[in-house]
Amino acid sequence: MGHICLNAIDRVRRSATLSRVLVLESARGGGVCTPMVDAALEVAFRDLRLHRVDLTVFDFNAAAIACYERAGFSVAGRLRDLRRLRDEEYWTALVMSILEDEWHRGAPGRR
Repeated sequence: MGHICLNAIDRVRRSATLSRVLVLESARGGGVCTPMVDAALEVAFRDLRLHRVDLTVFDFNAAAIACYERAGFSVAGRLRDLRRLRDEEYWTALVMSILEDEWHRGAPGRR
């Protein structure tokens, strides 16, 4: 149904980046994204004992942003005009992050 990666894992700084979050078009809107993100965060915080996970998402991707917020991420910054497309169009991205204590407080089963 989808694909997700934890990369740029830095065990010294105890951080990683969530990336390549892809949900098949046929599965979109079916509640697939949040469990995928939750599973990746469980690996990050419980198994790898990281402190911080971040991600970058284009600001027009409302469905993805809502999924990440449900998982506990919050907006940490904005990368204005990050990507230039043809016809002088630029795309802006948001940087979102979640910290280990925020994740642990998030749901009763996470403690």
